[in-house]
Amino acid sequence: MTDTAVDGPRSWRGRPRRRWWQRGVLALNVVAILVALSGAWALRFAGDQAGSVARVSVGGALAAVPDTDEPGSRTLNILLVGADSGEGLDADDDRNIGRQGERNGDVIMIARLDEAAGTVALLALPRDLWVPVQLPGEATPVDRKINAAYGFGGAETLIQTITERYGIPIHHFVSVDFAGFADLVGAVGEVNVWFERASRDFNARTGASQTGFETDAGCHALGPDRALAYVRSRFYQTLGDDGVWRDDANSDLDRIARQQDFLRRLLRTAIDDGARNPTVFAGLVEAGLDAVVIDSELTPALLLDLGRTFRSFEPEELATYALPVELDRIGTTWVVLEVPDDADPVVALFRGVPADDPATVRVVVRPATADLDDTEVATRTAEIVEQLRGLGYAADPAAAVPELDLAAGGVSVRHADTSALPAAALAERLGGSTVEVVGLAPRTIEILVGPEPTTSADPGPDTSSTVPAPAVDGAPDLLAAADAAAACR
Repeated sequence: MTDTAVDGPRSWRGRPRRRWWQRGVLALNVVAILVALSGAWALRFAGDQAGSVARVSVGGALAAVPDTDEPGSRTLNILLVGADSGEGLDADDDRNIGRQGERNGDVIMIARLDEAAGTVALLALPRDLWVPVQLPGEATPVDRKINAAYGFGGAETLIQTITERYGIPIHHFVSVDFAGFADLVGAVGEVNVWFERASRDFNARTGASQTGFETDAGCHALGPDRALAYVRSRFYQTLGDDGVWRDDANSDLDRIARQQDFLRRLLRTAIDDGARNPTVFAGLVEAGLDAVVIDSELTPALLLDLGRTFRSFEPEELATYALPVELDRIGTTWVVLEVPDDADPVVALFRGVPADDPATVRVVVRPATADLDDTEVATRTAEIVEQLRGLGYAADPAAAVPELDLAAGGVSVRHADTSALPAAALAERLGGSTVEVVGLAPRTIEILVGPEPTTSADPGPDTSSTVPAPAVDGAPDLLAAADAAAACR
């Protein structure tokens, strides 16, 4: 089905007229701005009769919100698409660099808003994700990249693809063009971003940059055009100590992480600069309205309810997930495939399974001993696997690792930042300590099992312990760099 934009009333100058509630719509195109800004100041525009925003009909693809769900108790999934179309730009505009068509689903995210818990989570789906897509006119689904669903079938096809593949209900849809994103950054002026190394966008195959982005190491304030070039970069490189430029190891996956980090920074900048006052908020709204498209079922009352619920939301509370995937090749095409064992717990969260349900966590249990043939540790590992399975966790034994950084109870519970709460629950149950580490898949917890601790009168270590930084040459410089990165906000 072809998307149908519904025009609203226009002012005497011929520009779309904007009603007060539609000013809150801008917030939905980047969910962080929705939750912080829309409700607090939407009422300030209650008397403003000007305004309209483009709407799209998505047929029957949207999931209905249960009638029993009252304001303040709803949980909604909103599909957010960053469209890289360049529509409305002049032919010589720098923002046309590297554009690839009229409607390209360059960024695909699902925002889950839980009113009762006051939480917001983002799940990013890589644009090159290989899934069954049934385009209009086709009899059966065909495996292809997920951005083809939006590029050739529009919002309705993309929603149907996600729902049928993952069972995630989509209640509303919002799209924003990246050209409008640049104007949004312009409304707050500049956004500070920390770069550990000199970075650039450069396609080694073509010998040219796709977006024109390049920067030195350090804290840099990105204006509209540089910010857009940064978040759009698909050929991101960093400069090594040896003077050699190296490509991102994970391509689109690293780009997702950069985009989610930038959203947090954009929101923090807006709040710090006073975006919760009507003047700055109006500037944000005016900057992005022309690029926003929402579904025809997104009502003024819902926008106002969400704004009221999330008006005090802070950007640091935004939970971000990327679907766990791996790079693969289909014929001559590079694609990404989901890793089912790692992806299932994350998908379960967005299906609506409670976060404290074992189905939302995958547990990998490893013996941790210098002696890889340690019978005692192997036995304890098997016992823990069976214990966890009996509690409903998807627990799998894995190969031993020669690491002895074990804590109380001979158990070290390792987790990503989005799995702190379930990791703490497991550590309490197993009598171990929690350690946050980089590199684990979201909602995947790794348990390292060592020998039973010897009985001692001394108190055990704090179960919330963390791994101390190693003492190495140059540590003061590393600490100074960390402080500088933290101050770049």
